[in-house]
Amino acid sequence: MASENIAYEQNGRVTFILNNVDMKANPKEARLPEEKFNRNFSGEMRVIKPKQGREFKTDERFANIIVPKDMVDEFRKYEIDMWENAPREGYEDEEPTFTTKIKLVFSTKTIVKLVVPKKRPIDLTAETVGTIDNLNVRCIDVVLGRGREKKNNGKYQLWINTMYVYQDVPEDAFAYKFANLDYEDDSEDMPF
Repeated sequence: MASENIAYEQNGRVTFILNNVDMKANPKEARLPEEKFNRNFSGEMRVIKPKQGREFKTDERFANIIVPKDMVDEFRKYEIDMWENAPREGYEDEEPTFTTKIKLVFSTKTIVKLVVPKKRPIDLTAETVGTIDNLNVRCIDVVLGRGREKKNNGKYQLWINTMYVYQDVPEDAFAYKFANLDYEDDSEDMPF
């Protein structure tokens, strides 16, 4: 059942529901060193070296995602911070894509789940959500809330309310070996 992407405003709060969203560069696909840091759900202190500007340290939990093409105008309408990615060299005839940063702060209402084939979604906590940083991710389904205040650039940030992360099992040889097993009791959470 495919769902459409939507944005709506209610009582002054803006919410986005996005389906099958691509994260920027899986760790193994990163072409440039800075692309490996397109997600930091672990909250570890990392040094970010942007292509332009000075490097800086951050421990915020975030991911960069590709804005679905059908939502670019909605992001503009609601003044969401996003930036344009020029087509790669040799693919200049492709349309540019847009990227935005989504931030994660755990609260009692935050839901983050890891979806692995043939298992129930696994609840991730503030302690275990960092496992996503090193996984090959096929896509995410996410409910995002717009921040209440604009950043210095006059744009709003997005915060994760609910996120389902779908592991890309075919590219992970070890996970694929175990994906076809019929698990009787999978009620246990993450083993760490």
